[in-house]
Order: sequence, then C-alpha cells, then structure tokens
Amino acid sequence: MLQEWSSKGSLANGTADIYSDVDLVVHLQPGLVDRDLFFELPAVMEAVGPRVIDGLGFAALPRHYVGTFYFSDLPLLWHVDIDCLASAPDWHIDGTDLFSITRWEQRFKMWIEAVQRLLRAEEYGGAERQQYFEEYMADMKMRIAKRMDLSSVAGPPREQLSRLLDMETAWHRSEGLGHEKVFTACDALRREVL
Repeated sequence: MLQEWSSKGSLANGTADIYSDVDLVVHLQPGLVDRDLFFELPAVMEAVGPRVIDGLGFAALPRHYVGTFYFSDLPLLWHVDIDCLASAPDWHIDGTDLFSITRWEQRFKMWIEAVQRLLRAEEYGGAERQQYFEEYMADMKMRIAKRMDLSSVAGPPREQLSRLLDMETAWHRSEGLGHEKVFTACDALRREVL
C-alpha cells in the first residue's frame, strides 16, 4: 500500500520543542488514491490507541488530505498529523467538497492550537511568536463570533482562552454536538496549563 513513510515538520528539521506534534507523510504507491487512505486512517490509528479527536486538517485541503489524531492517553498538546500524498496528480481526488462538512471538533482543535501558541510565546518569547499567537487568536475569535457574542471575552490571553473554552463547551452541549471526553480533556488541559 505505502511507498514510504517520512517525517516532516519540527521533529525532522531539528526545531522540535515540548509542544511539537508529530507530522508524517504517507507517500502512496502508484494506483492508490489519497482520499481512500485518508478515510481509512481512523481504523489504522486504532492500533496506536484510543483517541479524543479524529480530525481533518482543513488547512491542507483541497490539495492534501491530512488526518489529525489526539490520543486519550497522551498529552493533549501533542497530536499526530498524517498527510496522504498521492504518487501523481492522477491519483489525487480533489477535497473541496469536504469544506462543506461541519466538524464540531475543529473548534476544540483550534482552541488547543491557541493554547499551544500562547505557551510557546510565553516560554520562548520573541515578537514573532507573540504575533503568531495574536493573529491566530484573532482569527479564532472572528470565526466564533459568527455563532456567539464574545463581548464577555476580555482580559489577559489566559483568561480569554478559559472563557472561550467555557463558551464553546456550553454552545456545543446546547446544540447536542460533541462528546464529553473532548470537553473533559480540554478542561484538564486548561487546569494544567492556564
């Protein structure tokens, strides 16, 4: 099935830190369709262990299919991204249609990413990391503001992130979306680091 696995990102280029995730690229053999592998990834990840979130890397679409997996028994700031790379354009199926899928987990993935960026900015400093966090936070708030009033989200970044988590959890529960294990895992992360 696979031509090869390779690592990419911070672990491969030597810039990993305690907040780094694991990025893998699966190079498919000719004749194998990237979309097919993508939809098989959750079953493949069963062998690794139970997960809190099986996600879709929307940032990679429509050019690549990326599965994003957060594991129950591992720190929530750490996850695995698997990029399904077709051997040639003929074996890639456009993923534009997946943008229409509403995946409630994306909101919590964004929140986890925001926490990660804040911790990096605080721990390692630097204007670039701070700006990276602020831009991400602004984008996240813009997306959330389409569904909720954010006038109560104020104060230092840690307080804002905590308030956003409460609001997201309450909204998802009221809509009958989500799973308590995701809410519980995010709340545990907040208690640990915010």
